[in-house]
Amino acid sequence: MKNRWKNIKEWIIDNLFFLVIGMISILFITSPIWMNFEYLARIVSIFLLPLKKDGYKSSYVETMGALLGTFLAVSGALWTQRRIDSKKEKEKVRERTLIIYYDFKFVFDDVKNLMSEYQYNASVKGNSFITSQDREFFKEYSKGLKVHIDQDWITHVASVSKLFTNEEIKKIYKIYGDFTTIKKIYDKPIESILDSEIDLAFRKMNTWINLTISLNTLATNVELKDEITNLLKRIEVIGGL
Repeated sequence: MKNRWKNIKEWIIDNLFFLVIGMISILFITSPIWMNFEYLARIVSIFLLPLKKDGYKSSYVETMGALLGTFLAVSGALWTQRRIDSKKEKEKVRERTLIIYYDFKFVFDDVKNLMSEYQYNASVKGNSFITSQDREFFKEYSKGLKVHIDQDWITHVASVSKLFTNEEIKKIYKIYGDFTTIKKIYDKPIESILDSEIDLAFRKMNTWINLTISLNTLATNVELKDEITNLLKRIEVIGGL
């Protein structure tokens, strides 16, 4: 309800000029009806009294009518153009948030699946490598990982930044930066990836997931962190997806 009233208020402010001109035009068009009220007719007569001659009065009324018609036509054209521009802007916002959303969703889904399978098959469970064998196992296991993100992601994020909070934008840029880092690592042949790069990629992936391990069965469960799922929902809502 609060957002609804906010939208109504913004619409009134954006269209105030057109609304005022419209109301004046309606009053002018319906003026013969209002002249049936003696009090109003007397006010109009007093207002037009300085013109004295009926011809002047008639010319004045005609001129005012023409001016109102011109203002109405111009404001109507501007209002229509603004509506068109607003619709185009909304379509652009939807398109760009759609790109951001699916960049995030596909990478996070791939990472979640990778980490789930790795943790299931790893001899030592956890969010860090205990031995060099753990690292080599993860390196081999993740060799098929490909990070696909739009190359113009900086432009897309900047274009919709006003729709997010500063913290959300910082988080989105940070995630894209991590995606870019991991992409650079895994775009190389697997044998040329350094141990330090595997460590870096593994650490970054673990910042997005929650890992729980059953003490009884040692079964692992991997889920995206709440802050990630909430951010995805926020992007979804803003883009109207």
